[in-house]
Amino acid sequence: MISNDIAGKQHWDGIYEGIAPTPSGWHWRPEYYHEQVMVRALLEEIERAKAKSILEVGCGNSIWLPHLARETGATAAGLDYSQQGCELTRRHLRAEGLDGNVWCGDLFKASPEDVGQYDFVYSLGLVEHFSDLENVLGALLKFVRPGGTLFTLVPNLRSVHGLAMWVWQPELLRKHELISKGQLTRTYKNLGLTDVRAQCLGVFSLFLVPWSIYPRWPSLVPKTLSLINWINLRLDHRLRRLGWFKGVSPLAPYLIAAGRKRE
Repeated sequence: MISNDIAGKQHWDGIYEGIAPTPSGWHWRPEYYHEQVMVRALLEEIERAKAKSILEVGCGNSIWLPHLARETGATAAGLDYSQQGCELTRRHLRAEGLDGNVWCGDLFKASPEDVGQYDFVYSLGLVEHFSDLENVLGALLKFVRPGGTLFTLVPNLRSVHGLAMWVWQPELLRKHELISKGQLTRTYKNLGLTDVRAQCLGVFSLFLVPWSIYPRWPSLVPKTLSLINWINLRLDHRLRRLGWFKGVSPLAPYLIAAGRKRE
């Protein structure tokens, strides 16, 4: 286990275990509001960076890596420390008919041939699982080429979503650091990144809370999930129609930061 890794490899292996193989010809598209919020931000930053190569760190079972590679034409690469997670991502890429280098390894032990090689390095829900934010972001920054972009998305757990997780699944909440937009901004600047942009993303989404993982009251899961899904699908439909993407801290499901590595 990596010393400051709060969640741990066993947690992720347990989540990926038993996930069905990706069928051939499978094509995923962002459909729900929270997915559209995320893809809009990612594509904007990839375009801003004029990225020809992208790397997702913490890519286990990633549906985003093949989607972004297909949409942008960029060369895709992924890194994760879970063998199961890496294999799922490889399957997603193959199902989409895409090439991509996905390797299993420790993000803190970057190989010399991977240092400074990527135009756009991103993580989606990774850095909040480590107790030292500057250390983990610094490790990610090593993969970014000079002039390239580092992009970070974390769940906004200093919000009603974090409160819901505290009530329903405190064991899962303990596997997260509660990161603020200000922390992301300060850490990016401390690492020497320039043109730093950080913001709250999205209005609200019950999809942010993984209700079936480590529930406090397992016997209530079937009825609770049915009710939550019913509410969220109706809320999601209205939010998609409104097209609001920026948010305010107490309600926004995500926080993002992006910055440019000095040449």
